[in-house]
Parts: sequence; structure tokens; C-alpha cells
Amino acid sequence: MSFSDYYDGGSAEICSSYAPNPVVSDCQDNNDDSEYVYVKYRIANKRLSSMEKEAIEMKATIDSYAITIQNEMQFREMCQLALLDEQTKYRKCHADYLRLLQLLNSRPRTSDEERTAYKSQTEHLLTVIGQLQMIIQNMKEQYSGALCLGTDHSAHME
Repeated sequence: MSFSDYYDGGSAEICSSYAPNPVVSDCQDNNDDSEYVYVKYRIANKRLSSMEKEAIEMKATIDSYAITIQNEMQFREMCQLALLDEQTKYRKCHADYLRLLQLLNSRPRTSDEERTAYKSQTEHLLTVIGQLQMIIQNMKEQYSGALCLGTDHSAHME
């Protein structure tokens, strides 16, 4: 019996076409057994190779996911820093606005020229504060999953 009598090449099972000859010597039985073991070994080796390839592919996928997660975490950290920066700018402008209002209220009489200057400064600060509020709100909406710092400063304006 030859190897091709046992193995069909595409299947992992032994072909059923083999019918043992009752008048076979012990030597022939040993040869058949060794061919059978060899076929089983080859099948197991192919399965092992296939499993190794799958393991390598799975490891590559896991590594890719890990890199993606790391990049996402870095992006979220950058978003948090940008939000902190915008909130700091907002607080500074709001403090400047409050100081200007305090100055205006503390001065009993001012000339029209001074009032116009203060009014234009106030309008400018209110415009900047409004822009910063919009930037902060947009950042909160865009990166809501990434930001833990979402404090609302609009209530402080009044």
C-alpha cells in the first residue's frame, strides 16, 4: 500500500477505499501502520501550522487595536489640554470684564470720550467672551466622550 491509498490530499480523514488483505504478512502490517502514523503526523502538522498562522494574525490584530487605543488616549489628552487652555482664556477675559465694570461703577463722573473708550473695551471683551464660550461649547460637543472637565461658565456672566 502506498501513501496515496491512505490520504486523499485535501481531506484530514483517511480514505475508506482501503480494505486490508487477509493474507498480509506481519512485515506488511508494520509498514502499513507506519504509513498510517505518518499520515496522522502530516495532518496534525498541517493543523498546527494553520493554528500558528491564526495566532500570528490574532496577535497582529491585537497589536493594531492597542496602537489605536493608545492614539485615541493621546488625542483625548490633547483635547482636554485644549479645553483647559480655552477655559483659562475665558476666565481671564471674564475677570478683565468684571474689573472694567467695577472701574466704571467706581468712577463718579467720566467724560464722553472715556465712556466711549470704556464702552468699546466692554463690547470687545464681551465679544471675546462670547467667542470663547462658543469655542468651549463646540469642544465639549465634539469631544464629549474625551472630556472630564466640562464646567459651564455662562452662569458667571450675569
